Parts: sequence; structure tokens; C-alpha cells
Amino acid sequence: MGAVGVVGSPRRRGNTEYLVKYYLKQLAKELATELIPLADRKIVACRGCRKCQSTGECIIQDDFQGIYPLIARSKILVLGTPVYYSSMSPLLSSFLSRLGMVSSNRGRELTGKIGVGLVIGRRAGHNMVLAQLLQFYFYHGFVIPGGHYWTIGFGGGVGEIKKDREIFEVLNAHAAFTLKIFKKLGGDL
Repeated sequence: MGAVGVVGSPRRRGNTEYLVKYYLKQLAKELATELIPLADRKIVACRGCRKCQSTGECIIQDDFQGIYPLIARSKILVLGTPVYYSSMSPLLSSFLSRLGMVSSNRGRELTGKIGVGLVIGRRAGHNMVLAQLLQFYFYHGFVIPGGHYWTIGFGGGVGEIKKDREIFEVLNAHAAFTLKIFKKLGGDL
């Protein structure tokens, strides 16, 4: 799998999903992509039991077990989230806690992948949320493509993101740069 896009919104077919799909469409010009809307999945919060330290597996039985291998095999991870009170969505936060713990206890399987963060919100908090996603990527050793602007979009109601024309210019340039980095890192398209 080339790129996996995780939609961290509890709302299906909303602004976050639209942005992640749009970004994946740009990447799909050159590699295989897969969309994972967490709203369709049962994802329980990490219990902090640390069982994964000895087994390399999360003991919580939910949809995480089916998603982890897709991300482990991917080269690019795109995370999208709406702004929730200047933070990422609780759904994505729960997912990333488990993703990070399991990966860390399986030889840091995420290290070396390319990480992209997309944030959508109505008014404010975007940069704080993008920083949270980037911190996750930094900690786990991802390569993070820069760009000519932040990958943040504005819109509150369903479909309002389509009015933010600037974000699509930003995403086009960012996705092209991401593919360029992928190739420079020896990516096999």
C-alpha cells in the first residue's frame, strides 16, 4: 500500500473526509491509496495496560487490529481531523495513542514513513491541532514534507470546506511535494 488516509472525524462524509479524500486523490496519480474513516470503526481508548510491551499486540479487541497492518505496510500516512476545542478529535486521539504504543513496541515500525497532517475547523485552533499531529510524527520518526503554507482548511457545516479555495491549492502543491520526497527516499511507485 502506498498511502493510507485516516479520517479522524466522527462524522461521515463531512469536511475532514472531503479533505483527506482530495489529498489521497492527488497521491493516487502515482500510487495506491486507501481511505480509513474512523467513524465507521469501533476504536476504544488505550488503557495504559502496557501488554503490548511484551506481546507487540494490543489486547483490546476492536477495529484497530484490522487497521494497524494497513498502516504498517504503507509508505505515507495522511491523518485528518476536525478541530475539537483547539485539539484533535477524541476519536483520532484514542487511535493515535494505540498506534503509537503498538508501533513503539514492535520495533518502531512507523519510523521512516512520510507523515501528512490535515486539519479542518470553523474558526480557530487549527495550528495547535496541526502541531499535535506533527508532534506525533516527529516522535515516531516520520519524514514530514514542508510546503508553501499550512495544510489547514476552514469550514464548519458539512460541505463548507468547498468554499475554501486556497486549501485546495495548498493541498495540490503539498501532495506534489510529498510524492517528490517519496521518490527521493527511494519510494517504489
